Amino acid sequence: MEWDAPIPDVAGRVIVLPTTDVSYEAMEDAYEIDYYGEVLNDEAANRYLTKLAEANAAGYLITPHPDAPEEYGFAYVSAALRLNGAGVDRITAESFQDGQTVAIEPFTDEIPYVEFTQPGTTDKEVIVMARLEGSWYGDHALTGLGGASVLYHTLQAMDDVETDATVRYVFLNGTGDGYESSTHYLQMLQDRGTTPRVIMLLDILGTGETNRFFKTSGMTTYPFMEGIGFGPVEVKSLGVSILDEYKQAGFPVISVNDSVTAHNDVYTDKDTISRLSDEAMRDHVKWLSEWLTLQ
Repeated sequence: MEWDAPIPDVAGRVIVLPTTDVSYEAMEDAYEIDYYGEVLNDEAANRYLTKLAEANAAGYLITPHPDAPEEYGFAYVSAALRLNGAGVDRITAESFQDGQTVAIEPFTDEIPYVEFTQPGTTDKEVIVMARLEGSWYGDHALTGLGGASVLYHTLQAMDDVETDATVRYVFLNGTGDGYESSTHYLQMLQDRGTTPRVIMLLDILGTGETNRFFKTSGMTTYPFMEGIGFGPVEVKSLGVSILDEYKQAGFPVISVNDSVTAHNDVYTDKDTISRLSDEAMRDHVKWLSEWLTLQ
């Protein structure tokens, strides 16, 4: 069908629609304004899809925009929309015929994570995790890669170091911000039935000249923050994060960052790959290793 076409009997049918100009033109910055598309979405598409939902359509598929035939189709719609849909590629779109039976099934895949365990001498437990991701827009902000690199080098620095707490080093695989594997790991923690002293996410490495800071839920401070390293640290409220589900499950969570403006400052003179991989890396690993030995 075409957008805004009169709606016939669509009960139980999957409706195939093209990517709209509005969604296509918002492709570059829609999620930068709001990750879930709630602020900048395709309002006309929302209204029409709502009408299809009210007519008991089974779902919708979006074909690629004519100016981007090699991309998947997409429409920026509200998360509250009561009709499920997905984008398809050009080859899939060209195979559709009116009246064809289409089966839509949830995409499932193994989203692995890697956990290294360092046994402690007490029953206390600390979890340090990082996402496996790349850098954004050059060398000004190493996001997941920065945290994963710190975690990797911390593993080396902690080799043969005795700790009171059992330390679990977790590398979160998967795409995006690591939600899939972090959710899977959370379920494993709940099944395991243990409550760690803290779950720490190593977040952003770089940029700017602000000191290291910690994000916590609602400016919460915990007893373990009274020890080494936390004296000069600025504590900020935890925003949307892969740790939100952990917080809701009752686990104490914090996120450590190198700079509050990391993904806003682009191409600063100070933050080169050399600095991030040498000076900043040594500083992070030294702080984290000293803190872990006192847990």
